[in-house]
Amino acid sequence: MKIEYVGKGYELSEKFKDIAAKKLSKLNKYFSDEPVAKVSVILGKLTYKTEITIYYGGKILRAEEAADSPYDSLDRLIPRLDGQIRKNKIVLDKKLKNLVSIPYEAEEATSQKPLIVKKKTYFLKPMTDDEAISELELLDESFYIYIDEATMKVKVAYRRNDGNVGIIECIQNELN
Repeated sequence: MKIEYVGKGYELSEKFKDIAAKKLSKLNKYFSDEPVAKVSVILGKLTYKTEITIYYGGKILRAEEAADSPYDSLDRLIPRLDGQIRKNKIVLDKKLKNLVSIPYEAEEATSQKPLIVKKKTYFLKPMTDDEAISELELLDESFYIYIDEATMKVKVAYRRNDGNVGIIECIQNELN
């Protein structure tokens, strides 16, 4: 597995890189070719936020964890990524074709697909990012969908865990 390391406000030691590489190598059994992993450690006020993103065959697997040390985060992230691979095994099989067979435990085999319990209709109107953020605040929701006034593209403004707002711009996939 090729691994890229990024430290923001924190310089990653060789010891951390070695431990991360060793732990991530446990996931190699699921991939027939070499995936690319990105390990990011961001030093916050009181905690280290560690993010691991794995890019493979057009799929993205991602997990993040905040802890008192980046080493503690690694211990929690690897099993989470392993669980994502197991949970999405059927989808990954279709996309990646050569995925190694994973034996399911009895409880995993009997788990049911989530049910759709509610559907909503949104009426999108053109507005600026600032207007959308104002709507988000007024509605006290976790996200707000709108059309960007300048580009006429669909965007989603969402409330982040750190209290700030993020914006996702939706573009049409021209490959399909």
